[in-house]
Amino acid sequence: MAVDRCWIASRLTISSSRRSSRSTIPVASVAIGGAGAKNAGHLAARILALADAALAERVEAWRQEQAAGAELRIDPRSGQ
Repeated sequence: MAVDRCWIASRLTISSSRRSSRSTIPVASVAIGGAGAKNAGHLAARILALADAALAERVEAWRQEQAAGAELRIDPRSGQ
């Protein structure tokens, strides 16, 4: 199962607001707190999955489970 490298690239940004001698170092930003910790863990797993096929499969399976659960909570009558 291929890892969506575009997803990873979209989450990694090059710091342009803080210029330093090495401004091409990728920086990942996540929120503070419980939600941020979950997102940071997921981001780390996605990055590590680039080199580990078994982990990539587990991450993709988890992602599909999350998507399926979210789709069940969407109410088409809400207009969103």
